[in-house]
Amino acid sequence: MERARLIDVLGIIAALAVYALGLYRHRVFFHDDAYISLRYARNLAEHGELAWNLGERAEGYTSLLHVLVSAAMIRLGVDPVAAVQVIGIVSAVAICLMTSVAARRLVPDAEMAVARALILVTVMATPTMAIWSLGGLEALMAAALLLAGLLALLGAERPNYGQAAVWFSLAILTRLDASVFITGAGAGLFLASKVTGWRRLLGPAVVVGFPAAVSFLQMAVRYVYYGELFPLTFYAKVGVDPAVRVNFLTEFYLPRIPTVVPIVCIAVAVICLALLTMTRGRIWILAIPVLLHAAYIVWSGGDHMSGMRSFAVLIAPAGLVILCFVSRWGLRFANAVTLVLVPPCVVLALLMKPLKMDQAALVGRIAGEYINEAWPARSTVALHTAGSTAFYATSNFYVDMLGLNTSAIAHRDPVPILAPWQMIAGHSKGDGAYVLSQEPDYIILGGSFGTHPDEPFFLNDVELAAMDEFWQCYSEVRVLMDVTDEDMKLSDHDVIEKDMIYFERLCPKTERAAVAR
Repeated sequence: MERARLIDVLGIIAALAVYALGLYRHRVFFHDDAYISLRYARNLAEHGELAWNLGERAEGYTSLLHVLVSAAMIRLGVDPVAAVQVIGIVSAVAICLMTSVAARRLVPDAEMAVARALILVTVMATPTMAIWSLGGLEALMAAALLLAGLLALLGAERPNYGQAAVWFSLAILTRLDASVFITGAGAGLFLASKVTGWRRLLGPAVVVGFPAAVSFLQMAVRYVYYGELFPLTFYAKVGVDPAVRVNFLTEFYLPRIPTVVPIVCIAVAVICLALLTMTRGRIWILAIPVLLHAAYIVWSGGDHMSGMRSFAVLIAPAGLVILCFVSRWGLRFANAVTLVLVPPCVVLALLMKPLKMDQAALVGRIAGEYINEAWPARSTVALHTAGSTAFYATSNFYVDMLGLNTSAIAHRDPVPILAPWQMIAGHSKGDGAYVLSQEPDYIILGGSFGTHPDEPFFLNDVELAAMDEFWQCYSEVRVLMDVTDEDMKLSDHDVIEKDMIYFERLCPKTERAAVAR
């Protein structure tokens, strides 16, 4: 038994070592979308308003608890970027420790210690873990809270329904779509239960019902405060044609499947388990939420972000299901499978090209710093880079032309598909007429440094270029930006175009903009 405990401890050390190496390799990665929630968090910490534009109510974040924790850290004097990265790293370490505990509960036999250690290394070697510890979004925080709920259901003696309900409720407040995973956990708990009759429904009712009540309460508060049932990101991302969402998968997910090797393995393992061993067991508490959440990702189209962010919540449960499956076939089979599984994951972690800063985040930061210095404070700016540019140019009022933070655009339906970047998740919406109705002082078409309408990126670029009022009231301006050698070291592009193109308003403003806003 002492030898088994030593192997478990060595497994944790090895897993954290591989994870630390991943952190070092991807150390400059940060995603532009993280700046959106950071703008909300900083406005809350510094001005007491949970708002993207001060004085305007819009919920463009999907991670209330993550934003609140970030705001608390910013309030204490922590740099905003450092704050969200600390949250990510702490979450990943918690996932590592909880996965080790869960593995011992599921497969407690001493002779399975090597298999447990190898699975843990596999989970932490998955590049998603290191990438999204640093990326700035809430993926790993949600993953840690959901895993904590599963761990409560995998109690050493019996499931702790109340504790699981609390962890799952916190996960709901971190990401609303955690409800899909939680529903799967409740279904898995029902399948795994050994009791009969109404008592079999008691655990699932608590585990799913309490977080659902929290979710409905949050929805009610959201409706009262924002006038919306869901965050604007829901309408901006999901409210497009399903065929477009499926394109997101083929364009961004299929080429990146190797990034989440455990997820590929889990699909095979669960199918084999279902066909060969249709017996009750705690494995269903893990397997059903994994399958249900994976199906949800396919339905929603996932997202375009590097490192398979949407799969972060599935990595540890997937690894645990693999462990459960292989352990049923004996020691030799378990060790053989895990020994075959670990090397590709570790090699992938070592050979994968280190990610640099998200290009929109890097270029948007440069643009934001320029705007902060060159444009009058409290200017109204219409743009697509709602993250870094708006974060670094703090004093302006913004129109998010993709609708993630602007309600009128998020709710546009139907949406014509007229531009190439509309086929990217979260980039499908726009409304040129609405943008003009706001009479912004400046309009930045395309990406962070802007583009000319002759080379459209987004729907707004196409629609604005077709409007006479746009050409009558706006004049093109080109500015040479200061892109330093240090900036180039952060970029995964060999060349960054240094010309910033934007359109400045010439026509006098009317009362229409104030009324529309």
